[in-house]
Amino acid sequence: FKDKNGTLGILHCTDFGKTGCRRVIPGQYVASDPKGRAIMIGAVEKRKLVYVLNRDAAGKPTIASPLEANRGRAITLAMVGIDNGFDNPIFASLEM
Repeated sequence: FKDKNGTLGILHCTDFGKTGCRRVIPGQYVASDPKGRAIMIGAVEKRKLVYVLNRDAAGKPTIASPLEANRGRAITLAMVGIDNGFDNPIFASLEM
């Protein structure tokens, strides 16, 4: 979010797949930690990526390398970030 313009801006741009929107390419589901510390991006099948968000000395947000949270043989139906106070961020996904 850009304060002076009131619009959203690109913080990080990553290609997850070259062939567009498919069921194994993350981007179908996006969940955020309620405190804004991490983001989970998931595909319909198998792949999930967790990005940890931090701020540098100047106060600009930075994104760490993605952590993989893959689980084979599962179809994701929903994903959500869980509020757990000041502990590490936790995400839950409804899978079949």
